[in-house]
Amino acid sequence: EQSQIDAFQKRLIDRFGQIPDVGLELLKVIPVKWYAKRLGLEKILMKKGSMTLYLYSDKDSVYYQSEAFSKVIAFGTKNAKRCKFKEGERLSIIVGNVHSFCDAAAVLEEIDSQKVK
Repeated sequence: EQSQIDAFQKRLIDRFGQIPDVGLELLKVIPVKWYAKRLGLEKILMKKGSMTLYLYSDKDSVYYQSEAFSKVIAFGTKNAKRCKFKEGERLSIIVGNVHSFCDAAAVLEEIDSQKVK
């Protein structure tokens, strides 16, 4: 997956020259979407230096028995100073210190790479 983005980035550079920082940041949106899908997140909201991960609103969903859910919860628990759980219409986790899509991709990659029991 990342190799596809790298190849696309290389083609852009070959055709148009160096990519501005804003363009590089936009290329980070793709892995964020991939990780969100893999982790079973319904929605991600980035605002004011934080990222909110919205989990499935259907509390009876099999998602809540999945490895992906376990990874998200384990990350939030392990990083309690950085993460805040919020329960309302749906469970969400607010992750602090996320200022860019690059930061978001790094957090989601860390969540996805965890080993859970």
